Amino acid sequence: MDDWENDSTILSPQQILFIFLITVILVVFAGVVFTVLFNPTVALLSESLIIVPAIIFVAKQKLSFKTVFRFNPVNASIIIHSILLSLVIFVLGDELDRLLSTIFPMPKNMLEGLKDVLLFHSLTQAIIIFVAAVIFAGFAEEMFFRGLLQRALEHYRDPALAIVFTSALFASIHLNPWSALQILFLGLALGYMAWKSNSVFPAIILHATNNFFSLVLLNTPEKKIAWYAQASHVNIIWVLLALLLLIPLFQSFNRTCVGR
Repeated sequence: MDDWENDSTILSPQQILFIFLITVILVVFAGVVFTVLFNPTVALLSESLIIVPAIIFVAKQKLSFKTVFRFNPVNASIIIHSILLSLVIFVLGDELDRLLSTIFPMPKNMLEGLKDVLLFHSLTQAIIIFVAAVIFAGFAEEMFFRGLLQRALEHYRDPALAIVFTSALFASIHLNPWSALQILFLGLALGYMAWKSNSVFPAIILHATNNFFSLVLLNTPEKKIAWYAQASHVNIIWVLLALLLLIPLFQSFNRTCVGR
């Protein structure tokens, strides 16, 4: 805590609340406008606006973008571990999503509407969805949640509480109660990796990887992914492999982050 006492880049709780509220209002308003003027797919691009109020605030306060948003460089070993962990966490998160959907299924009309927004009906639509869900979401959301927000909360609370609280906000802002637990699970992993490495880059890798493969599975005929998932569940072999690798990979990831 002592190292943080005179750190001007740590936002006050009032500043955090102000930025969060302005961000929510902006994203919701932009999403509605984009949907009315264009279509729900184009509205996905409004997610990139989640970081705009924070960027404006940091610029006006003349704070360090690198520090506030946790753009600390990481070495090749951390990047490799982040990629491997991303694959493992995706498999477990995907199975959790499939399992919970059998218990608490999303209403059919909402599910069909969501799929219609995320399905590739044209090359242009595919590019928009990829840019919005993989690139924009990966960078903008992690800069906001694991960069600015979680980093500040770690100053006021225990890192574990900061990670849990940020993950809960991350899940709630997606406005999807049927996927809240899955998003919370992902958020906890994102938060831990950002905290342990003191960098937002591992979280960006995980977030982008998760969204990328989710889109690939959604837009691939079931017969072509039978080797991965069948009967509404991920193949047990991949689930068991992911479970076996999860803890060792996290332990190895921790060792690569020592001294950071």
